[in-house]
Amino acid sequence: CVLLHPLDVVKTKRQAGWVAKEEVGRKWWKGAASKATHAACAQFVFFYAYALARSASKEGWSGKDAACAWTAAMATVCATHQLDTWATRKQLQGEAEDKDGTEDGERKDNGWTAAMVLTVNPVVQYVAYEAMRRKVMAWKTKRRGKEAVLGTQVAFAVGAASKCIATITTYPLVRAKVLQQV
Repeated sequence: CVLLHPLDVVKTKRQAGWVAKEEVGRKWWKGAASKATHAACAQFVFFYAYALARSASKEGWSGKDAACAWTAAMATVCATHQLDTWATRKQLQGEAEDKDGTEDGERKDNGWTAAMVLTVNPVVQYVAYEAMRRKVMAWKTKRRGKEAVLGTQVAFAVGAASKCIATITTYPLVRAKVLQQV
């Protein structure tokens, strides 16, 4: 979301080890267009790759959704990693000199390795969501004596909790990726 971009800039600067100075005005919006472009492209690639992987996989397989999420995440990294690196560098532009003195095209990794390992994030999120959803549904069914339905607010809370678990679990890799991109 573009409205939260200033928070993303501060987060990226902290991950890169650069404490955000007291900044006002346009510096908070540095790289907003590049970040929005990356987010739109990444979401597009992820959802289409997920749909394609899901349609190509066998029915009735218990790990299907997790495997499809992982496949879609890898496709997203392959398709949008350079855009992600560019967006990260746009956010940090002018903050510090290039840490290794190389030109953009000369870098060997640019966070690629960490980004590929980070493709486990949607898998962790999906597995956590499903585990919590099953527990909530079992509790609701036991309490009411009939099959329960997961309400909107509960589904949102379970989804938010699973995203937090995935983010906390993979945060060291996120930091490593940002440090390799700058």
